[in-house]
Amino acid sequence: MPVSPITLPYFRPGDLPAPLPTLAEIQENFDPELSPRRNALGSIGGFSLIRDTYAVKFGFDVSENEGYALLFAEQNLSVPTPRLYAMYREPLTDHLYLVMDLIPGVSLESVWSTLSTESKSSLTTQLREMFTSMRMLSPPRAFIGGIAGGRIPSPVFSTFKPDPDINGPFKTTEEVGRAMARASREVWLSFGQQNWESEFFSRHLPTALKDHAVKLTHGDFHMRNIMVDKVQKGTNGSAQTEEGSTWKVTGIIDWEAAGWYPAYWEYASAMARAQSEHDWPERLDTILEPYPLECSIFVALLKNMQLIF
Repeated sequence: MPVSPITLPYFRPGDLPAPLPTLAEIQENFDPELSPRRNALGSIGGFSLIRDTYAVKFGFDVSENEGYALLFAEQNLSVPTPRLYAMYREPLTDHLYLVMDLIPGVSLESVWSTLSTESKSSLTTQLREMFTSMRMLSPPRAFIGGIAGGRIPSPVFSTFKPDPDINGPFKTTEEVGRAMARASREVWLSFGQQNWESEFFSRHLPTALKDHAVKLTHGDFHMRNIMVDKVQKGTNGSAQTEEGSTWKVTGIIDWEAAGWYPAYWEYASAMARAQSEHDWPERLDTILEPYPLECSIFVALLKNMQLIF
């Protein structure tokens, strides 16, 4: 840990559940409703479901870090995640393709408002157990960055041109605070402006956010990235619904921002984007260890950088 990079193209050795999809098949099965942030007709990419067997994410903004994260999770975690079958670049467009197995179920976001209190509590318990096991993993050396090394994959640290002082990787959480302050300052300078909040962050974030442990972090813990499904009664770790079925977490998806982050990051980033349902933030407090002070700072930073409104 971090995992060693692999040479592309990567194809999983051994038996496959079905022949891998062709590029033409992937394009033909593109579904914009499954990935509203991507567009297969443009340069960004898309998401396709193939033969009820494979899920394929592809595009210019798809990162190898997500493929590494899936391999790492399979080898080191008990958290259900998509299994990676192939990762390669299409030479003509340079789009990265991730071919994964299809996680059954629907997003938690799509059903949360219909669930009983008992079902919500059961799913919360399942998620707490999964993320508690993840939080037990730390890098073997002083390192804050991507799963396979390199820069921090969160959009907070993205720049148009490489800037190691913002992108990372870093050795200390104090450096992370300094990088976020600099990122805020660069956003406003790109508009030809100075901002008192950015200057405030520069003076205080490195101290305010130092001395945290570093933990394995999903980085985009949102209800849309939690897959759930109804299963037969009696399945361990699930709660009976009104219909006599049970709800179970079937997978955590979208690991593109995964990496080694300060311990507060999972909670702060999840809470900052918890806008879908009014009771989800309260549930987050029972799934993840709360970091209320760090979360408040993080939300103020994201608003300053215009990453949330």
